Order: sequence, then C-alpha cells, then structure tokens
Amino acid sequence: MEAEPKENEIMKKLIPHSVTNGVDNEGRPLYIELTGKIKANMLAANISKEQFLQCHAWGMQQMIMRGEVSSKELKKPVTKFAMIMDLEGLGPGHRVGLPFILSVIAFDDKYYPNFLGKVYVVNGGWLFPMMFQILKPTLPQFILDQVELVSGNPAEGLLNFFPKETLPPMYGGSGPEVPILDTSDLKSASATTWDGEELEEVNIGAGDKLEICIEAENGAGTFGWYFISDGDYDVGFSVAVEEKEQKEGEQIIARKYEKLITDQGSYTSKGPCTVTLTWDNSYSLFTSKTIKFIASVAEVDISG
Repeated sequence: MEAEPKENEIMKKLIPHSVTNGVDNEGRPLYIELTGKIKANMLAANISKEQFLQCHAWGMQQMIMRGEVSSKELKKPVTKFAMIMDLEGLGPGHRVGLPFILSVIAFDDKYYPNFLGKVYVVNGGWLFPMMFQILKPTLPQFILDQVELVSGNPAEGLLNFFPKETLPPMYGGSGPEVPILDTSDLKSASATTWDGEELEEVNIGAGDKLEICIEAENGAGTFGWYFISDGDYDVGFSVAVEEKEQKEGEQIIARKYEKLITDQGSYTSKGPCTVTLTWDNSYSLFTSKTIKFIASVAEVDISG
C-alpha cells in the first residue's frame, strides 16, 4: 500500500468527510461527505487536480481494504462501498469545484466503475433536482444507477440503511462525528499573491483571447501557473508546449482545453522550451472575464 499523500491533509480540511464510521446493513464500508461544506473556492488555490486525484486514488484503496476486512468478518464478498452525500449548505458558489468533481468521475469510470454500491443523498433541498438534471448528461451510468435521494429528516431515513452505531449523531446514530477542520492556515481564494508572488490581473473582453508565452532558453525548465477568475465566471484555458527538440508535427498539450474558473499546474521540459498559456473568452458574446494569474519558469538540471 502506498504511503498517504501529504496533500491529503489539505483534502481533509477542504472536504469534510469520514471513512471511519463503519458499514451499512449489507456490510459495505461507508464514506460520508459533507458536500455542502466543501471549501470549493479554495481547492485550486491549495491543490492541483493531479494531486487531488492522487489523494482520491489513495482513499479508494483504503475503502477497498476496508471492504476486504468486512468480507472476512461476514464470510462473504464485499466488493462495493456506500456513500452518504450531505448537500446542506450547497450553493451556486460550489460550481467552482466542478472541474475537480468531473475529473474524479472520469477517473472512477476508468479505474473503479463497479466499486460504488449506493449514494444516499441527504439535505438536497430545492437545489439538488436542478443540479442533478444539469449534471446528469455528464454522469456515467454506474453513478446514475446508484443515487438514492433520502427525503425529509436524514435521522429517520438513513436508519433504514445503516446500523445506529455506524451513523454520526446528526443522523440519529451513535457513531463518530464527521470532523470539520480549521482552514485558516490554507491559501485564500481571494488572495492577491501566490507563494509570495504578486498575481497579475487582466480583463479579457467578450469574444477575445489572452496568450502568455514563457520560455526556458538555455536548458530544461519547470513551468508553473495558477489563475482564478473573478465572479465565478469560467473561461477557456489550455497550455501548449513547444520543445526545441520535439519532432516535426508533434504537439504537446500540458493542459487540454477546458472551461475553468481556476486552475494550477506545472510542466517540466526536456530541454529549451516555450510554453503558451491561453485564456479563451471567444465563446462569450457579452461578458468579459477578469483573471488573476501568475506564470513562471525555473531552469532545472535533469542530467542525473
């Protein structure tokens, strides 16, 4: 089993959840997530999507191990897990975290398509049906088949599916509470600096684009970028790479085009290289977008 990624401490703070609350009535290990309390606007400021997926993969391996323990105790195969998704507090501002959600869905569709047993959605309120209809076309069938909306008081509905000792007190049980950790030591989404460097602010007009080129002229370089769009407006973003020694006609994409509100990432070249960051607002007819960003390069020694 691989060691826990150090970024998982950030995940615990930004995404309140529990993996220690036992099993459901069928012996499936339970994952509880307070989705409505996720600090979605702080995600990209503190963790990249690649690091996010590494932490998620590590967590999935932990759930598989818990399933194996349950299999031995029950003397029957336990090959799936159950999830409680609590949407209390969910609002439009959470859409900034959508790229992270979609990346996890695609990851699980590829590597864990048959591991999800059931998703019990609680505290959905009026917003859940609307958001579910928006997301439904992007969701794989293995998720759609397992979603169950628990209406009314979760403390009554969830006891139909879980032992009382599994559920935390807020759901009428006697199990451990879901911890909500302090985030004051993490980077703020509204910060004007990134790792001590001043963020540059640029307005991209409706129908317009912004391109920034950064170069490592004398050797290999590690290129880094971070941006966030004001007002929760998405903007098309991509990162293209041109290595000095790359083959003719070869195209290197460090970040494929995607409409994002925020992103951070890096690319290490094999030698002298030019990296082009593009923010594309050409699809917007009337709305300009203001972004804060930083783009940098540091030459590195990759000889040995």
